[in-house]
Amino acid sequence: MAGELLIGRRGHRSPINSVSSLIRDENAKPFWHAIGWISTLVPVLGLSYYAVVAAWAIDYLGLAAADSFNGFDGASSANTFNARIDRPIYQASLHAVFIAATVWVVANGINRGIERATKILMPALFGVLLIIVFYGMVAGDFAAAVRFLFNPDFDSLTSESVLVALGQALFSLGIGVGL
Repeated sequence: MAGELLIGRRGHRSPINSVSSLIRDENAKPFWHAIGWISTLVPVLGLSYYAVVAAWAIDYLGLAAADSFNGFDGASSANTFNARIDRPIYQASLHAVFIAATVWVVANGINRGIERATKILMPALFGVLLIIVFYGMVAGDFAAAVRFLFNPDFDSLTSESVLVALGQALFSLGIGVGL
């Protein structure tokens, strides 16, 4: 994502034209022009499912603000999720809120829309990550979490876990192609 932002900032154009300009300036092979097209087309595909997940995030943000997760276990989490998705009008409304926000950002162009949103949302993301880490240190067993994270258990490595990891990598790295 940072690379995409830097290419856009350097080119002062659309993704396709910024990459084309960079190719000319650096005498790169024309093959790299595909990156501009991919960075334009892939988000359209990604929007189809990310908008749904973003609507859920908006919903859960409201629940978290109301401290509705206190004492939750796995079963109550599943029940809450199922109860939320069984309300299609409500979910469609949240989806519409996210799509409206997306349209507003894109309609305001590069400087007043995307750059402004990035200047607000990227530090907010970093802040949320810090809050989550701090919360984990205070409320959970942070030492056990660090051990789990940094001490691999190769006995748990199965073909299914490899497929799950590949799926996660696809979605995580999808951000590098415009998602």
